[in-house]
Amino acid sequence: MSTVLLARVSTDDQVDRGTIDNQIEFGTKYCDLHEIPLQDTYKDDGVSGTIPLQKKT
Repeated sequence: MSTVLLARVSTDDQVDRGTIDNQIEFGTKYCDLHEIPLQDTYKDDGVSGTIPLQKKT
C-alpha cells in the first residue's frame, strides 16, 4: 500500500498561519510512523469556494 498526501488551505488566514506546512509535516510523520510509503505530496493553497469565480485569480 502507498499513498499521496494532499494538503489544502482555502482562506488567507490559514495561509498566513502556515497550516499547509503543518498538514504536510503531520501527514509525513504519520506515514513514517505507520510505515506507509508516501509516493508524492500535493499542495493546494487555493482560494475559498465562497469567492465568486470571476474574482478568483
